[in-house]
Amino acid sequence: MRILAIETATEICGVSYIEDDNVIATVEENIPRQHAKSLPLFYEKLVADTGLKLSSLDGIAISIGPGSFTGLRIGLSYRKGDWLLVKVCH
Repeated sequence: MRILAIETATEICGVSYIEDDNVIATVEENIPRQHAKSLPLFYEKLVADTGLKLSSLDGIAISIGPGSFTGLRIGLSYRKGDWLLVKVCH
């Protein structure tokens, strides 16, 4: 399985690409209250480093806490639109 993992519930903001239970790449940083600005940049770097395409994913895992309510909303909102689009197109 190919999974995109997103962490925004804590002060650490990060994205990881996981394939068959192996972490292929991770981009993360301890950046309190800067997740909304940094998450898109981290995702772009992950894509550039791995060649990842949303359409090739089997799923997206998003941390849902415990943690910052705003951070949780950032992580969930960031990928919701693209994931729905990809699933509709299949």
